[in-house]
Amino acid sequence: MILDRETRCRAMLALAGFFGLFALAMTTGMAFDDAPAQYDVAVIQTVQDYSEARGLSDYINTLGDYWWAVFIFATVLLVTGSRLLGRPIQGWRCRSEAIAGFAVAISLLPLNALTKALVESPRPDATLGVFVDYTRGTHGFPSGHVYNDVLFYGVMAVYAPMWVGPRLVPVVRGVAVAIILLAGWSRMVVGAHWPSDVLGGYLWGMAALALVIGVATIIGRRFHPQRLQV
Repeated sequence: MILDRETRCRAMLALAGFFGLFALAMTTGMAFDDAPAQYDVAVIQTVQDYSEARGLSDYINTLGDYWWAVFIFATVLLVTGSRLLGRPIQGWRCRSEAIAGFAVAISLLPLNALTKALVESPRPDATLGVFVDYTRGTHGFPSGHVYNDVLFYGVMAVYAPMWVGPRLVPVVRGVAVAIILLAGWSRMVVGAHWPSDVLGGYLWGMAALALVIGVATIIGRRFHPQRLQV
């Protein structure tokens, strides 16, 4: 689909502000009222009671652990102009928006750790009647796995035409969407995060992803003013 860059830029920046306001409001609330939130225990118990596919959650969590490996692979292809199972793209100007998007995404990586340090929210506790696969020594809110999956798998999906061939674009995007949608569920299944942590991860992740696309669009428009097919 051909999108007008000006329209897309405004829409993405508006979305970034929308999700960012909700994320900030929730973060402020969590800073003054530690997890679990009122609904946390009931929701995570329900998720764990009806989660027969724990093996699937392990796969999703592993993909969340190693997002950086896929991202580095995509970055190398993007920077060199190569495409997996596709013809190379000549000229860096054609790839300027995607390169900017990848760079801005990396710059937003510390946002999750900073938020965790400010909120200092506890993770799920087995004494509250929930399953916890192992004790983690870090804070819970917002979920880093969810945030990273939304941001990095999201930006790789958006700019998939710049680093994979046309036939692989739907596959890459489908897998990325599946990982993003299942990330929150998988973190609750293993008892790594409360539902409030997961929601915070999605809100901050969506705000960051929309901001990345908006900023990258501005940069790409400057270096390559033609419309971009995404």
